[in-house]
Amino acid sequence: VTKLAGRGLKPATIKVHLNLIHKILILASREGLLDRLPVMPKVKSVDSPRGWFNEDEYELLKKTASDIAFSKGEVHLVRKETITYEMVHVIWFMTASFLRPSDMKMLRHRNIQIVKTPALYLRITTDTSKTVNRPVVTMDNAVSIYETLIEDHKKHGKPVGKEDFVFFPEITKDQDRWKAMDRMGRQFDYIVKAAGLKKSPNGEERTIYSLRHTAIMFRLTKGENIDLLTLARNARTSVEMIERFYARHLN
Repeated sequence: VTKLAGRGLKPATIKVHLNLIHKILILASREGLLDRLPVMPKVKSVDSPRGWFNEDEYELLKKTASDIAFSKGEVHLVRKETITYEMVHVIWFMTASFLRPSDMKMLRHRNIQIVKTPALYLRITTDTSKTVNRPVVTMDNAVSIYETLIEDHKKHGKPVGKEDFVFFPEITKDQDRWKAMDRMGRQFDYIVKAAGLKKSPNGEERTIYSLRHTAIMFRLTKGENIDLLTLARNARTSVEMIERFYARHLN
């Protein structure tokens, strides 16, 4: 623990290491290699509110992404990959859908159902989830974002079949989809730095995960009669997590 802390790792990361070591020791005990399990050290952690974009910052982020993706005469490359219209849709879609980046990378068209009555939204049912795998209901603007993305994919010759991935469908193999997530993260980092928004006013680093945080914060600050339990379930999290990491921004 001292060594990991000396490398600057955060308490949450150190806990992950300890958890793995503990599981190995449990296995050793089960196999008769240990007489007893050693007591694992406790690591204190301090909750820190998630970084997110307020309304003005989000508008600037969207404008910067569009300027970069659709700039004439200048190509913006990240690890030899060009930033295109697709990253603009990633930003819009994540903020309208509450999805995690890990959900986005494995999202296929068959996971998405367009619902138009009695209200307009997408119902998203992913194959797996980091937490409880329940359907997600998006904001109404996610429908037009999704439909426009499909049209843009067709213009650029990208597949849009039910089994095709929604974002970066040219990366076709499940085992290679980490490349799509890596591309999203690195290109988002490029865009957010270009917008001068890499750090929040509180000094928090912003990553692509900040788009999910922004989606939740927009509902907390702009929604009417928001029920935290409903919001938490739709975002596949808990009321406790929203109160600890999101609502702490509010007074």
